[in-house]
Amino acid sequence: MLRATDLQYQYPQGEAFRFPDLNCPVASQWLILGPSGSGKSTLLHLLAGLLSPTGGELSLNDERYDQLSGSGLDAFRGRHIGMIFQRSYFVASLRVRENLDLAQQLSKQKVDKPANRALLEELGIGRHANKYAHQLSIGEQQRASIARGLVNRPSLLLADEPTAALDAANAKIVSRLLRERAAELNAILLVVTHDERLLPDFEHVIRLGDVKS
Repeated sequence: MLRATDLQYQYPQGEAFRFPDLNCPVASQWLILGPSGSGKSTLLHLLAGLLSPTGGELSLNDERYDQLSGSGLDAFRGRHIGMIFQRSYFVASLRVRENLDLAQQLSKQKVDKPANRALLEELGIGRHANKYAHQLSIGEQQRASIARGLVNRPSLLLADEPTAALDAANAKIVSRLLRERAAELNAILLVVTHDERLLPDFEHVIRLGDVKS
């Protein structure tokens, strides 16, 4: 269960946001919609533990991770949270398969190369395992990003605008892959986006409007 209660964030000498409460059961899938400036990216970074809230509480499976910091927070994130960003953010000097291995190394987990290769195959990009990210199409890069987000078998999977740069056909494929893989892991999935094409795919939808305090 992911819980966010009275979650707030104040940028230094900048905007302040207050977010709706979240109570997301295990294996539930959520779409969080909002226009630019509504705080979508801020919310995603709070849920990922990349920003510390200035108010409210965050817990995952009854652990208050908003109270963690430093190496403790890094370890928690590595074990429990998978992140898929709009941009790939791969290490350019490493091949796709090596980027997956690195994700496990950084989270202090045992590197399972056969499983990582199998994951790329399942996502339809196994033939690109030895390529560098810049050699992939945008759609292939997005699938590789999904693979990296899944490699540690997270209990919370967060995706930031995963379909924004894709045409309708590829957006549908990526949405399906995200939902299927999250379901296989029994993970909570939250997709933060302005892409209303994804609305039919999700039972749970939250709209962020003018959430500034």
